[in-house]
Amino acid sequence: ANGKFTIYSIDKIEDSIEILTGMPPGEMQPDGTYPEGTFNSVVAKKLKELSEALKSEKEPENNDNGKKKKRVANVKKTKKSGR
Repeated sequence: ANGKFTIYSIDKIEDSIEILTGMPPGEMQPDGTYPEGTFNSVVAKKLKELSEALKSEKEPENNDNGKKKKRVANVKKTKKSGR
């Protein structure tokens, strides 16, 4: 703003997280979680959601006779033009 900027001195990357996001980074607890309301807890929660979503996409579905069938990705085929 007004052509001014600020230079911050940091010792480690974790120091920059609070400066850039306004959230404390959060230290990992003995149980492997991060304190609620910290940057690392938000990141860990989002990574867990993405992992679970990918896992559910990879799980095979059962067909009518109880046997597992493979899921097929929904991929659109495109025509090659001019060849």
